[in-house]
Amino acid sequence: MADFWVWAGGALIIVGSFIDDHQRVLQFIMGFATLLLAIVGFLYSVPRIQRELKKLRNEQDRAASSSRRLDEIGQLSEQGQGGIWSRNVDWSKLDYHNKLQQSIPIILLANLKGGVGKTTIAANLAAALSDNENVEIQSTFERKAGEKKRLRVLAIDLDYQGSMSSLFIGANDKQHNKSEAVDIATRGISLLSGEQDGAWAAVAAQPLEGRLSNLRYFATNSEMADLENRLFLRWLIGNATTDVRFNLYRILSSTDIQSSFDYIIIDTAPRLTLAFINGMCTATHLLIPSGMDSLAAQSAGNFINQYQFLKPRICPQLEITGILPSMTYYREPGQFTGREMRIVHDLQALARRRFHSKDLFLDSCNVRRDIKITEAAGEKLAYFLSGESRTIFTALAKEVIERTRR
Repeated sequence: MADFWVWAGGALIIVGSFIDDHQRVLQFIMGFATLLLAIVGFLYSVPRIQRELKKLRNEQDRAASSSRRLDEIGQLSEQGQGGIWSRNVDWSKLDYHNKLQQSIPIILLANLKGGVGKTTIAANLAAALSDNENVEIQSTFERKAGEKKRLRVLAIDLDYQGSMSSLFIGANDKQHNKSEAVDIATRGISLLSGEQDGAWAAVAAQPLEGRLSNLRYFATNSEMADLENRLFLRWLIGNATTDVRFNLYRILSSTDIQSSFDYIIIDTAPRLTLAFINGMCTATHLLIPSGMDSLAAQSAGNFINQYQFLKPRICPQLEITGILPSMTYYREPGQFTGREMRIVHDLQALARRRFHSKDLFLDSCNVRRDIKITEAAGEKLAYFLSGESRTIFTALAKEVIERTRR
């Protein structure tokens, strides 16, 4: 045991002597090892640092993009609600001009004032066009189009209040239970979602029965307003994958829809909703119903201002077909009360001043205050309730064919 301790002590003396003699060398080796470990650690952390830097740059880019977008929205908002909708369009992704130049007539009935009979006119115009027993309509179309066939009509309700939907559901010979009605409305709302195509829409459109069997329609309900808000906010902040203003256009410009129908009639809410803008970006013809009072005429003028502002920006193919006098008192076409005549002159002057046209005011097919039309509002199609109602909307349908088939 004593020998072990002697040997251990001698070893410690030797090691201590070696350390003393080679202290600088050992310090160099330790320093070099520390540096080597630091270099290895740095190289190991480089990918993580690069990821963090890339993430930081992306966040900076998003912040800059958001800032530019907010500046853009601020500048557009100074031009009113229409300014928000006038954001630049990437036309190269849409083939817009070619498709709408070759499109069937897509007629938008619109006004930014409620209570002018717009929905009643839209629904009954669709009924008159599609009535397979109306010889006047068929002969007018054959003369203008040069072909003989029953007119196939698609009616679309873009008003989240669903008023036109109620008219068609009430006119259908087949009654629907609650779940069926919800399913029908859901299909109409889906037109705006951006998730459907023309092949789906050609099948999903709801058919009517009886004399209007070649009329199909898309209904809606209040849930459309929720969808509009969600899509609008995503598009506004830049999170939408497509331009939501053209969701309906992508469907209605498809070969499936264009080959399935001869006319499309679109009803809208009386304000610039996303659905309203989709209607403007999709339609080929604009028909503006207007009451014959000073407030209604002023509203028609305000809407024309919006139309002329938006047309070159988002709907260059949308041409005004006419201003339609609605809810007038005299039954004979072209006859008005003295008070109404003042409004007629104002609207005629407005059409000449804005569009340099003498025939945009459709005084020959004014929609009068027919008692049956009033009784049917919101529940049934007035077109079938009286000969007077049928005469009114037949005259309008003939005029629409004349003006859209030139």
